[in-house]
Amino acid sequence: MSSRQTNPDPADSTANDSQEPTPTSGGPQSPVVTPNDSPPISQSTSRPTDSDSDSDPSTLWLRRADQLFLGVLLISLLVLLIAHRWKLSESGKAEIEITNQQPREYFYSIDINKASWVEWAQLDGIGEKLARRIVQDRNEKGPFRSIEDLNRVRGLGLKLIEKLRPFLKYNEDEHLESR
Repeated sequence: MSSRQTNPDPADSTANDSQEPTPTSGGPQSPVVTPNDSPPISQSTSRPTDSDSDSDPSTLWLRRADQLFLGVLLISLLVLLIAHRWKLSESGKAEIEITNQQPREYFYSIDINKASWVEWAQLDGIGEKLARRIVQDRNEKGPFRSIEDLNRVRGLGLKLIEKLRPFLKYNEDEHLESR
């Protein structure tokens, strides 16, 4: 045996430093570097570089400039929302006070020969039954010739007719045309 042996394993430390290791597989040949010939490998640490300084895992996916923009945008929207609510509430307007409101009189009058039972029922002292009786009497016996002629309806006395006189109209011209 010879004193010099060739070790097929390039990683074996007993191999001669000057000897070139040979690849054992039939694949593409790539230079094999022995541990003594390789330069020290620097492992990358998680030191932030200039491009990495904007991305911090605690701020999710937003860069610092995006966070600033979003903050200004949200504050602006909040101010606009408050201004809009203030405008809608009309808190900036003075109240109008009405000191002298003139009372209005309610005047309701009906034509005794044209009024429906609903119109009759609106008058004070005449209910639904009496109003229907007045209209039924007018339809059966013909139109009233005067306000006093209302006395022919059962339930309408002279006292109630005098009380209602300001609210009753009798148009003589229309009554003459219908004859």
